[in-house]
Amino acid sequence: RVTATPLQKHVVDELQAEASFDPEITYNKGEAFLRMLEAYLGETTFRDGVRAYMQAHKYSNATTADLWNALGATSKKDVAALAKGWTEQPGFPLISVSTSCDAAGNRTVTLAQKRFLLDGGTDATTAWHVPVALASGSGAPAYVLLAEPQQSGIPAGRCGEPLRANAGNVGYYRVAYDAATLEANHAGFAALGDDDKLRMLDDQWALVESGAAPLPSYFALSNAIGNDRNPHLWRQIVGSLSVLENATRNTPQHDPFVAQARATLAPLAASLGWDSKPNEAAAESELRRTVIFVLGSWGDPATLAQARTRFDRALLDPSSTTPDMLSLVAGIVATNADAETFDKLHELAKTAKDRGSAARYRFALMRVRDPKLAARALDIALSGEVPPQQDSSRLAMVATVAAWNPKLAWTFFEAHSDQLTRKFSQFEKILSLTDTVPAVFSDAAPPDQIEAWLKANLPAQATSYIDKGLTRARADAAVRARLREDVRGFLAAGGRKP
Repeated sequence: RVTATPLQKHVVDELQAEASFDPEITYNKGEAFLRMLEAYLGETTFRDGVRAYMQAHKYSNATTADLWNALGATSKKDVAALAKGWTEQPGFPLISVSTSCDAAGNRTVTLAQKRFLLDGGTDATTAWHVPVALASGSGAPAYVLLAEPQQSGIPAGRCGEPLRANAGNVGYYRVAYDAATLEANHAGFAALGDDDKLRMLDDQWALVESGAAPLPSYFALSNAIGNDRNPHLWRQIVGSLSVLENATRNTPQHDPFVAQARATLAPLAASLGWDSKPNEAAAESELRRTVIFVLGSWGDPATLAQARTRFDRALLDPSSTTPDMLSLVAGIVATNADAETFDKLHELAKTAKDRGSAARYRFALMRVRDPKLAARALDIALSGEVPPQQDSSRLAMVATVAAWNPKLAWTFFEAHSDQLTRKFSQFEKILSLTDTVPAVFSDAAPPDQIEAWLKANLPAQATSYIDKGLTRARADAAVRARLREDVRGFLAAGGRKP
């Protein structure tokens, strides 16, 4: 986003420091940059540089410049110049790959960089020193340090071979391939390593979200996964389908798209099953729960029938299921509940023997899709059924209702915000509302209306937080609107299975 902050930023007080702090940038970007730097310098060289840095400053303070200087001394590379853009500039680059072939079929590459922006805009004022890991076919990667806006004439194997411009998935940048290279990557996708498959899927999805690539270009890659059951790849695909499903809610395109998305996930769901396998990896267990949840939320008949069976069995024999599976099936049953089922869940919440079980059932009720039942769920969120120890969960309960009934939840929130946040300190209220309200209700009310409400109900020192939350919400709303149009066009064109 245009308003992203750099890793290093000068602040003058604690409030400004808190407003500027973004864990995703401070931790994730910092970790990703160091991982990329280690791969570029080499593991041994990187570690030698870190050891030298720690030895030199073991009894004193140090700065990031000291670390870059130590790494530069051991690697004989200008690490300080490389690091400057990654730590002092906001955002990260998009590397565009254009290829050409000579008469003998040898390929050369032109690399160009610009700042990647989710809104599809351009920013020509920032540039990085980017260690691009290029690999053709099954060959090992070779690094090209892209320090200029564009660099041409780079040898890159044979034409027609898959080309990886972030081989091994260690670079902190997006990649956009030209049409010929994207087609070669699509044709050879099944033979690529899982890290490279994941990077290409992630990058192509990001380009779709930003409006820089058409939706079918992502589906072409995701369909090429074939029988690969790697849970990390499928988690990316399931996540993307979920974003599209969410974007199309309350539109004529929702049900036709969901029908196709369910068909896409059906073979995966069948292979995963409902029960964990001996010595199963945690990633596979997590994927199973995610797939079951989305299929159940999307009203898949087979998933819903199985969830109801397991839920009823658990009520008769609590030992027949685990607490996390009970939460999962209760949520699915609640999402698709009729009045009778809603009443049954509500009674379970009121008669539960422990607070944890009661809270589990109450939160399940908040997932209900039916608007009339959702109105009842909101009343429960504000009722005395929620014990004083869980008072702070009331706002999260209303936010959960907003997933299927955003306008209803927004109206309720406006009317009862004081009661929903009565146990919050002023600082907690600022942090919570400036983040939650724009993010949760951006589909329920115009951004200007949300901004006016926040400024009318929060103190003046919350302004920077409000601006940050609204900027993110406006960007997310623009992405959802763009994706809705993409799905509409995809379906209108006869859309193949996503």
